[in-house]
Amino acid sequence: MGGGALDPPSLATPRVLCKLGSTVYSLTPAPGGRVIAGCRSGVMAVLCASTGVVQATLAGHASLVLSLCVLRGDGHMRVLSGGADRVVRLHVVGATAAAAGGGSVVQPTREYSGHGNWVRAIVELSGERFASASDDTTIRIWALESGACLATVRGHRSCGLGLGVLSDEEQLVSAGYDKTLRVWDTRSYAAVATIEAPSEVLALLRLRDGSIAGGLQQGMVGVWNISRHELMRTLGSHKGSGIFRLAELPDGRLATVRSGSPDVRVWDAVSGACVGTCTPSTAPLSCCVTAAGWRWAATTAACLC
Repeated sequence: MGGGALDPPSLATPRVLCKLGSTVYSLTPAPGGRVIAGCRSGVMAVLCASTGVVQATLAGHASLVLSLCVLRGDGHMRVLSGGADRVVRLHVVGATAAAAGGGSVVQPTREYSGHGNWVRAIVELSGERFASASDDTTIRIWALESGACLATVRGHRSCGLGLGVLSDEEQLVSAGYDKTLRVWDTRSYAAVATIEAPSEVLALLRLRDGSIAGGLQQGMVGVWNISRHELMRTLGSHKGSGIFRLAELPDGRLATVRSGSPDVRVWDAVSGACVGTCTPSTAPLSCCVTAAGWRWAATTAACLC
């Protein structure tokens, strides 16, 4: 859906920008006004955020892509991805591949194997490292270049569904189906704290103010001050279905996707009020916001709005 001011109680009418050959389960913004979409088929598409034109296709996964992470730049766009085939893959997309258009297929540069179940979340750490969280209840820390697993962190009693890094990059926050947020030191990989959540946590997002937002199974968004180990506020109603995707708009408001819901909802992060909705033609499965303010929603019809 296009950028521009919100128009409560609804957003601008969504328009289909791209139809892919498979259901889209994950989205992330990328440099150069692009968006990457991870599909049920295992394919990832690099798209122009304003036109929906496919610029490149990232291959390698055998099935459903659930997690995407674009790394900080070194001149090329580096993308980490994970999903149902339990392997994290690194793709490097150069300017030549993007310029070639939709016919350019990029193979993975490196693979990171070790998880015993679906990979649900990936975040970049300092020092050319990254972390991945899996349904096998572990978090693994990897060396980006060598592919070595530097540590396997254990503590969650159930699926690991979300990861976030604090602004100082010295602490990693994980969350999962065991109704806890857990804080880890990114240097020693030791446990720092366990924070109880109101319900199962399905997704995490670090906000611009340094707080951590979490999508909850009971249908709310929780916002935590991690340094104080404190749940500061909740957004939404406990009567809704689980929130499993979050994105922050340029003005600080939050976009959310609920399980089984027909719309994307936008919330005032301070008051907790719902300030807008967007209803695509079919149920959304993911959402993201680009640097230019374009708001995208991925739907079960493999459309990007």
